[in-house]
Amino acid sequence: MSVNDSVVERYVAIWNESDPENRRDLVGWAFTEDATYQDPILAGDGHERLDQMFAAAQEHLPGARLTLMGDSDAHHDWVRFRWQITMSGESESLIEGTDVGRIGPDGRFEEIVGFLDKVPAALLS
Repeated sequence: MSVNDSVVERYVAIWNESDPENRRDLVGWAFTEDATYQDPILAGDGHERLDQMFAAAQEHLPGARLTLMGDSDAHHDWVRFRWQITMSGESESLIEGTDVGRIGPDGRFEEIVGFLDKVPAALLS
């Protein structure tokens, strides 16, 4: 397992962690203090706002699980990976996306930009 794979696994764990204290710990393990995240729906910067963003997403889609689709791809300080969100008890994905992240010298994300490849129109309005 590479450093890139480890930080991507921690990132996935954040999306799936419903315990607020554990989620905040994971944010600290996966993101630098001044890290940023942005996709067409969500944005956050810094540990507190990132944690609030993840909590809001979990509240909006209770029971949702984020999983990786295939392997991550990396070069230099950048990593790209595809993911999907499925709802509890469902086999078909509700949302799919591709994230590109820059990893800092300490192995944590400094920045993630997310692209939504499949998303219900209701979530975009």
